[in-house]
Order: sequence, then C-alpha cells, then structure tokens
Amino acid sequence: MRRLLFVTTIFSVLFAQTYQSEIQPIWDNNCISSCHISSSLDGGLNLSSSTSYSELVNVTSQGYGAFQRVKPGDPMNSVLHQKIVGNTSFGDRMPKGGSPLAQADEEKIKKWIEEGALQSWSGGTSSSYSYDFGPGPSYIEIDSPMNNQANWSIESWVKFHQTPSAGSWHSLFSINDGTTNYFELSCDGNSTNFNVVINGSQTISNIPASGVFDNQFHHFFVEGDGSKVSFYIDGDKKGEVPYTANFPSASVKMEIGKQLDGSMDEIRVRHIAGFDGVPTQRYVAQTGVELLYQFDDQNTTTITDNSGKGRNGNIVGQAAYEFDVYSGGGGGGATEGIEVSFNSSDTFGGKVRIGYVPQGNDPNYWTSVTDKWDLGEHSFPGDYWTKVWNSNINDGEAHLIVFVDSNNDDQWDNATEYGAISWAFQVTNKQGNAGTLTLMKGGGGGGGGTPNTIEIVVKLNQNIGNGDVHVGVWYPGSTSAPDLVDNLDNQATPSPAQGWNFQLSGIGIVPSGGPYKVEAFFDQNNNDMPDGGEFLVNLDNIYTDNQGYAYTEIDLGGGGGGGTGSNLSVSLTVDGVADGINGQVFIDVHRNSDETLIQGFQFGETTPITDIHKEFNVQGVSDGETVYLMGLYTDNDNNHVLLAEGQSNTFNWPPSGDIDLFLEKGTYSGSLKATITVNGTDESGSLSFRIFPEGTVITDEMPDLFGAIYGYDDSEVYSSPPSNQEIEIMDLLNDVDFGIYPIVVWYDVGLDTGWDPDEDPFAPGQLTLSSGQDAQVSIGPLNILPGPNIQSANLTGLTPNEGDDLTISVNVTAHSGPLAGEVGSVDLIYYTGSGSFGGIGCNSSTPGTYDCTIPGNNITNAGLVIGIEAFDQYGALASGGRYDVAVQFDSMYVSSVPAERYIMVSVPANLSNTSINGVVGDELGEADPTVWRSFKWINGAYQENAGNLALGSAVWLISKEGASINTSNGYSTALLSGKTINLSNGWNQVGNPYNFPIQLTDDSQVQLSTTVEQKLYQYSGGENYTESTIMQPGSGYWIFSSGSGTIKIKPIFGFISSDKQLASKTTVGWKATIEVVAGLQRDKVTAFGLHPEASNGYDRRDFHEPPVIGEYISAYFKHPEAGSLNEDIRLEGEDLYTWPLAIETNQRGIAEISIPDIYGIPNYLEVKLYDPVSRIVYNMRNEASIRITSQGSEYPYYLELLVGSSEQIEDQLDAMGIVPSTFELAQNIPNPFNPVTNIRVSIVEEANVTLKVYNLLGEEINTLALNRSLSKGNHRFIWAGKDDNGNPLPSGVYLYRMEVNSPHGHQLYQSTKKMVLMK
Repeated sequence: MRRLLFVTTIFSVLFAQTYQSEIQPIWDNNCISSCHISSSLDGGLNLSSSTSYSELVNVTSQGYGAFQRVKPGDPMNSVLHQKIVGNTSFGDRMPKGGSPLAQADEEKIKKWIEEGALQSWSGGTSSSYSYDFGPGPSYIEIDSPMNNQANWSIESWVKFHQTPSAGSWHSLFSINDGTTNYFELSCDGNSTNFNVVINGSQTISNIPASGVFDNQFHHFFVEGDGSKVSFYIDGDKKGEVPYTANFPSASVKMEIGKQLDGSMDEIRVRHIAGFDGVPTQRYVAQTGVELLYQFDDQNTTTITDNSGKGRNGNIVGQAAYEFDVYSGGGGGGATEGIEVSFNSSDTFGGKVRIGYVPQGNDPNYWTSVTDKWDLGEHSFPGDYWTKVWNSNINDGEAHLIVFVDSNNDDQWDNATEYGAISWAFQVTNKQGNAGTLTLMKGGGGGGGGTPNTIEIVVKLNQNIGNGDVHVGVWYPGSTSAPDLVDNLDNQATPSPAQGWNFQLSGIGIVPSGGPYKVEAFFDQNNNDMPDGGEFLVNLDNIYTDNQGYAYTEIDLGGGGGGGTGSNLSVSLTVDGVADGINGQVFIDVHRNSDETLIQGFQFGETTPITDIHKEFNVQGVSDGETVYLMGLYTDNDNNHVLLAEGQSNTFNWPPSGDIDLFLEKGTYSGSLKATITVNGTDESGSLSFRIFPEGTVITDEMPDLFGAIYGYDDSEVYSSPPSNQEIEIMDLLNDVDFGIYPIVVWYDVGLDTGWDPDEDPFAPGQLTLSSGQDAQVSIGPLNILPGPNIQSANLTGLTPNEGDDLTISVNVTAHSGPLAGEVGSVDLIYYTGSGSFGGIGCNSSTPGTYDCTIPGNNITNAGLVIGIEAFDQYGALASGGRYDVAVQFDSMYVSSVPAERYIMVSVPANLSNTSINGVVGDELGEADPTVWRSFKWINGAYQENAGNLALGSAVWLISKEGASINTSNGYSTALLSGKTINLSNGWNQVGNPYNFPIQLTDDSQVQLSTTVEQKLYQYSGGENYTESTIMQPGSGYWIFSSGSGTIKIKPIFGFISSDKQLASKTTVGWKATIEVVAGLQRDKVTAFGLHPEASNGYDRRDFHEPPVIGEYISAYFKHPEAGSLNEDIRLEGEDLYTWPLAIETNQRGIAEISIPDIYGIPNYLEVKLYDPVSRIVYNMRNEASIRITSQGSEYPYYLELLVGSSEQIEDQLDAMGIVPSTFELAQNIPNPFNPVTNIRVSIVEEANVTLKVYNLLGEEINTLALNRSLSKGNHRFIWAGKDDNGNPLPSGVYLYRMEVNSPHGHQLYQSTKKMVLMK
C-alpha cells in the first residue's frame, strides 16, 4: 500500500563540493613539496593538482599489487587510507618523515573514499526527495521551457513502480493541444515499449526496455542537435530519427508525469545538446540549463525550479514524495539506510523526530542519541515508513527512537509525548531495519524503562564459539513453557562488553508485578532448547516497578543479577579418555525435586584430568534445597562429541566442601544413520560400510579393509544411485565405546561385496558415538577415486604413416589427492575404423615416463583413436583421451569405373587435392569430354565438371574406357569427432566419409536432421536405382532434404541410441511396388500403400524420386505438395485411393508396367490402372503386366492408379465417362510414329473384333485381331510397324480397318483410318 507521504530523510547536497576544493589542498600542504611532485618519485605517485585524481582512484598500487591506491567505497582496502592512518602492513606512514595528517583531514579523506571517491559530491544538511506521481492522478504542468531551440535536451531519473498494465499509457513529458503532439516521451502499456514524438510526425517508436520496470531508478535522455533526435536509456542509445527543425513552439503547457505510476527526480531541460553519460551526482545550475527540478522542499502546490530561471511547476492533484535517486531506492543512487515504520491509532499530530542510538549507548534515553532527523509535521492516526542515513552510522547493533515532539523542544517528554524505542537491530553494509513501532504516550525514555517490559542483558565472558542466545519470561504462577521468548541467532563469544539486550513486553507484565521467572541460555547445538552442558541461568525473583518495567543482567559464565550468589567447589576426574585430548567440560547444577536445570558452566581442560579443583559462583539456589551436578567432557570441535559423562551425589545447598564429580567413558547401543549421495555412475548397486578402530588414519593412503572392526553390506539393491538417501542400519553397533571412528562407504556396482576402485564410488568419513543421540555418520558424496595423473601432450596431433609402427611416450604420475596410490600399470587403448580394438601394455623407461607401441598393421587409412588407461596400486583408474590420430597415406583405392556406364563415386578420406581431375586424372587422363565426363547436381540441374570430391561429397563419372581409381595422398577421417555432411534443399549427392561401411539405420552412429528423408538411392545401371541403408566407401548416393539438413556420422563412441526405425520399414498397413521395364532399363523401387500413422499429405513415410542420368526408365507419383515421389504412403481408412502415376523414359518402344507383389494388397481391395490416353482401364489383379508405347521423348506418360472397393472404383470411372456409348475406331497415337503406335477401339457391348493393317494397294500387311471376343469398354492394340512375319516395314502411309460383329455374326460396326510410319 502506497503512503500519501513517502518520507525519506537523508543528509544531502546544499552546495556542490569537489575533489579539487576539498582533497587536493591536503596534498598541496603535506605531500608534494618533496615526495610526490613527479611520477618518478615515491612509488611513481604524482599528487600535483593536474594528475593526482587520475593517479589515485581505481589505480593498482605499485608496491602492494593486490590493492588499489584508492578503491571507491572501501577505505580499508585502499592503500592511501592505510598509509595515512599508519598501518605498518603497508609500509611507512604517509606523509613520510613528517607529522601525521590532522585528524580532521584523515576523516575527510576516509569519508571521501567511503562515499565513492568522486570528483564532485554533495554536502550540507538539506533533505532530498523525488516526486511520486502515482498511481494517483497527480502530475506537474509548466509553460514550455523551450521554444524554437535548435539544440536541446530533456532528461530525468524515472522509477516505475510496476510493469504498466495493458491499455494504460504512461507519459513522462508531453506538450499537446489536442490537435498537434508537439513533443511526447511516453510508454505504451500494451507493448511496454517507449515512444518519442517531435512535432507530430517524427517518431522514435516501439523501443523495448522491459528491464526498467523493476522499481529502481533509470536515466532517460532525449536530445535534438539540429540534424536528428536521439533517445537514451541508462546511457544506451535506443533509437534516433532525422530531424533538422527547431524544437516546436507551442502556447500550451508541458505536462510532466501525467498518468505515470512511478517517481521522477533530477528533471533537467537544457538549450544545448550532447549526451555526457549517466550522471553520478546531483546537478547544479549551470550555463544552458533552462529548468531543474530536484524536489527538495516537498511543496504541496508548487515545484521549485532550482535552475534559477524561475520556471516553477504547478502541481495538479495531491503531492507525494519518496526518497531521491542519490539517497536510496535503487537506480543511480545508493541503497544505504535504516528503514523504520511507525504508526498510531490515536488522534494527535506534531513534528516527528528520529534518533539513532549506537551500540553501547542506553536506548532508553534521548540523550543517548548521536544522530537526529526531523521528518516534519505528521498527523495521526496514520501509518508511515521512512529511511534514514548518515555517514557517521557504522555497522553493528543499534536502536532507533521515534517520537512526536508536540512542544517542539527537541526533547522526548515521555509522559506527555507519543513515542517508541525499537528493538536492537543490526546495521550491515550500511543497511538496517528497525521494524514497525507503535507510538504510545509514555512510551519510554527520558530516564525510565519501557512500560510493561522486562529488559534482560545477557553476558558470557568465555570464548566457546558461536551459538544462539535465548531468553524467556514466565508470568507469576506459570509453570510450563515461558510466556514470552526472544533470541539472537549465531552470536559469537565472548559477548559484547555491553552484553546482548532483550526487551520482552506482554499483557502479563504489569506495574509492581511479580515474581517473574527469567531464564537465559546459550544454545550451541541450535536446537532451540537448553541441553546438558550448555550455559543456562534461571532467576525466580524479578519484580517490576510502578511503570511495569524491570531490568536484570545475567552472566551465563557466573550467575545473574539477582544477588551475589554462593560458591560451589568441585573436584573433577575424567576416566577412560586418552591423554592429550584438548576438550571442553560442561557442569550443570540441577534441582533434585524437579530435575530443573538451574545453571551451567563450561571451561576447557586437557586430559589427563584427575581430582582437579574448580570454583563456581551459582545464582538461583535457595538455602536448604537439594541439588546435584551433571558433567560432560567433549572434544573441542564444533560438534562437541561426548567423550565421558557422569553425575554427582545429591547434596544440600549451600555445600560444605568439595563436591566430587567423576566422568567416565560410556558405551553406545543402537542404530547407525547416514545420508548417502552417490556420484560418478548411473549403474545399479548396493552400499557397503566398514568401521575402523579409533586412531586409524584414512587420509594419505587406503586402509586395509580387512582391518575393519565392523562391517555391513546392505542387501538392498538400488536401481539407480541414491541421492541424499537416508540410511539406517539396525543392530550393527552394540556396547561400542563412545568415540570417533573412521568409516568408509562404497557403492558396490558389481554386487560382489568387494570394493572395485575403477567402478565403485567411495568416500571416507567419521562415525560419532555419543550419549543421547543416534550414531551419526559425517560423510561426503561417494565418488570414484581418481587414478594417476596423465599428461596428454604427447597423445594429440599425431600423424603416423599408414603401415608404420606408432610409438608414444606418455608421462604418468601418482595422483596427489588423499587415498591415492602409486602408479600400478599403464595401457594404451586403441580403436581402428576397421573395427579392431586393442590394448598395449606400456613400459616405463624412466620414472614417470611410459612407452607404448601400436603395430603398423593397425595403422590404416580407415582411421585410429587412442587413449591411455592408468591404474594405481589400489586399482583406481584414470583415463587419458580418447584422441583422433590422422593416419597419412600416399594413395587410396576408391572405385572401379566401368566403360561407358555412369557411376557415382566418392572419396572416403581427406585428400590434399579434392578436385575431380586431381582424383581421377592419373587413371583417366586430363579432363577431356571425349574420354571422360563428370556431373554434379546443383540447384536442381546437372552441371558438368562442377563440384569436387571433398569429404562426404559424390559426383557422377562416365568413361569411355574402364579403370580403377586410386587417389593421391591424404589422411584418414577423424573417427572420434565425426563428420557432418551438410545438405542443401532438394537432392544431394553424398558419399561415405570413412573407408569402411556406415549403416544409415544405426542411430548410435548416424543422426539425420528432421528435414532429411531416411533413404539412400544407389545407381545400378540397367536397374536404374536401388534403395540402400548402407554407405559403402567409394560409392555415391542420392539423398533428399526438404530444406537445409545434415547427416552427422560418429562411428566410434557416437550418439545415444534410440528406438528410431526408418520410416520405410512398415510393420502395419500394406505396401506394394510398381515395376516398369523399357528395353534393358528397369525401375523396381516405386512404391505405394497405406499406413495407420501416415497422412495423405507429404510426411516422413513418403520419399522423393531421385534424378535420372544416362539411359533410364522412371516411374513416380505426382504429389500436389512434394512433386515427384518414389514412394507415396497414404492414411488408412478411406474407401477409394487414387495415385497419379507417371512413366518417363528415353527409350523408344514398348514399356511394360506390373505390380509384382500385388498379393500384398488386401483381397477386398480392387487395383485398377486407368490410361487416360487410350481411356482403357486395366484390372491389375488379372493382368500380369500392361504395355504402353514410348517414343523416347522423355515426356511423362500419365496413368491413374485406383485402389478401393469395386463399387467405389466403378462409380469413379462412370463419373469420368470411361465407359463408351458408341463403337469407335480411334485415330492412332502417336501419328506419325516410330517405331510403335497405339490404336484404341471402343466397344459398347460384347462383340467379335477383327483389326487389320493394309498398304495403300489394299494388300493385307498385319492382323492385330481376328474375330477376337472383346468385352464392353475401351481396348488398346499396339502396332510396331511390322508385317505378320515380324519384318520391319518401310516408311509410308498405311491403312487400318476394324470390323465389329455380334456373337451371332451380325455386323455392328466398321471403320478404316490412315496412319503414317516415319523412320
């Protein structure tokens, strides 16, 4: 909830001070006369006026390189300050050889450094604020401070209270008459982007700056320089727009902060341009400033113009202020300050004053205040927040006093004026929080304590480490838990001289009340309750005064403030603990009647301890009471492990002589608990524990596991390594002496109850057995122990020659960590591309150096990977590498090129010359298109003599003569780092980059990007293409990518394997193949089918038809999205499917089409092929094959493949008008023709047909059909230009005649047509 008045009172600037006016005179008067007048003297430090600042601030000291001469904000780490105050760790005091600086000068320099070591800064005692514009309707309006200026700038610090909401509009500056937007800087809540508008048209728009909505101050700056308008946020230029006009003149007012939910400070308007950077201090009036708002006077109606130009602003709405940018609240200023909230529900008013009470001063008195702040008039009831600060305030404990000075005498009259005293709080890094204070009349101070309060000061004068200080108060008659409690966490001992202060208030604390019981204890184990051995004092005789206030001091080391106490003499003996143990003794006094702990004592003592005498002063025990002593002896670390314990006999108070207290070592029986985390493995396993005798050292070397006195092997098998797992073991520890025992734990991966150092994570730890708690195991995460150190320098960058032995020298030394053993053995591990794996033992020639040799038969152009494995004497393993080895070769066999047949080739290695001529020139000769040619598919077409045979690339070759291709020199492809083949959109010619087969479907070795179709096509000559999933070295393949893609290959230690299957491997649905043949060419890989996971669009089950080359025939499906598909799989579930089939070939003659695996199509589906040229429908279940004619023109021959129920297909054909209505002898197609042509006949009813060919003399040449019975429909006959004896006929005009008779011999139709055979 935002307060109407957001008050911050911070001492700030009334006039500007500078380094030259305040600090430089100190150097001039004391330092530069003989020592620091030149950079060549005394540490190279020149303190003359022109250079001193630049040579001091943020400059590393020459003599003390870890420190700066002046580190802004940190005098303790500034060499200058340390030398001025005489810290001998920094050499001679400065000024050297002269008198120390005056105390005032030392303080001035320290303060200058603390406040940032600025060149100019603020001083004086005026208060600084920023103006809080929202979320209410308040804003500022003024006459435009600029009219017709060529150069200008407008800037401000701005703090948005929250991210703008959608639909809101936040204006920082606006000049708008409703028609023209002369100037505006604003934020659009819909986009949270910023916009600058100048003269209604020129706009810097949609500037994103979401980082400014963090409730911190940010600097906004807009300027015009006569050529452009520029916009900055926090020093970064966010945008600019050309603008050559002057700042627009307007008769309307400028509105500042209208609809802004935020605060603004240091608003400055100038008639000059030029961004000088983000300011670091308050502005002062100077030349060019037309307006300067700094909001120091908190006026409720008018904003004072600090520029001196008198452009005061008018406040529209209700004024509100908060801390300024340089006093706190983020952004450009500091965050120092003490926060405090104060409130009252009573009705009163007056000037609020706040006082700061430092550590050591009594907070109950206004006279203890060292710093004061006047917050001005406030009215109550009300709820306010403020933040106060002064550079005199130091870190440490403090109090604040807040009161309303109704008589304005700067004194707190606690009987008549409202006020309150805060609890003690800590100031850390110049920040603190005094909490919320409720102002009450008679609220305390002025010589008395806070009413209805018991104040307790606790002291402890011994150093026993850190702990929590607890106090409690019981109301009269209370016997259970305390009615009031308080505590201070993590306090160091001994306590501060003034003790720890607590003030406990409650409704049960009344004037002249009592007796109250007060208890204080020092909680060392942080369990928020007093335990045996912890310092504790109980006081039962506390009474309040007539204001309901009481005060007591408790000394935990020697009693409380209730009286002088009585003396207790103790004779102490500790038995069963080894000599030389430096431990702690705890002695507690208990009341026998209810076993209440009355008081505790602690002191250090070293064994042996026999009949030593100790004196204590005990408070809180009444004469005649029966008491007894409890004693503990612990080790001296923070855990205070119990080593011995005991109890005295009961005795009456006061004791008449020494009380004997005998402590002896106890035994433990119970469970063992541990929290276990296992790192370094993903395997299943179980846990094993071994406990060793006290004194066993497990630091420098592994213990003998057979020397354990207790062992436990957990029967539970974890499916994965436990993490932060709570383990409890029962019945392992029975009657075991208290003490600290070494323990080791390992995670048994092999489940053999033995420790295997190379695979079982392991950790040593400590088992603590003591009284009153379960056995505790202190142990870190289990890790596989490190093996020896391997220096890998000689393992990288190796380039051996193919077939030569490879000898490597490697440096291996023992690991320097704990539990590390000497080097036991070193092996060189190697992997070859050909699949070989081996391990070679290495011999030590000199200490720390091992020689390893791989025989030459494993050094091949298929590649090599090496690594080092070293075991220490315990079996801990270290691995070095693995590393690729580039095997050099002089020549490599690539492929055999057949004569006059296309072959796609690649090179499975890195060559020194990857040009095509460089690879094949030795065998085929220089590039000569009459001898050999090469082709590369680029941008959807073949280009001759293009591309190269770089790694992963392939090209077409065709040669007049056959040859074997052997490359020139090169080196093997990296096995470990792998190879990525980049693919372009469409078809790509690729090759295997390795000289061994790569299985495309092995996703542990190969990864295809999602754009890549998971099928390779390899050219096979007469059969055109075959599908392949294996890339053979030297061969080339087609692969298709829909957009840019990659093939990533890592043949050794490759990718994480998945269950991915190639999309073409269907296990449900069905798939069939279309086979087409023309002459010697054949295409056998065109497929269609259905699948329940497919779609009717292009998806991962569809594959493109590869480009053709040479003599070919190709069958493919035309797809509306993807073009030509080699395989088109549709979604199951429809009644009818159609595939547009295209047959393309450069072979003349007859092409045959068949579906050899049609039996794989379910029998309830009809499969028919429709020829739109002949309008003939073929039932492919009845036809072994059908024939079409080809002129070798490479134009596609289109057909329609229909699959579905008989009814659906017939309906489709009827709709297409396929069934003829009249007899017809169609014109042959093509015509003229060579060598074959199609003749279609249409039959409207079952009839006998005779079709013959004649020459122009009327001589019968060839009978195509003789009284053949044909069914209703369209039928095709093919004539190949031959006579009845198969003899080719010459070119010429021929006649063909058809006669149709009914089955009963009646003539139904006859027709004769011409055709032209042209050879």
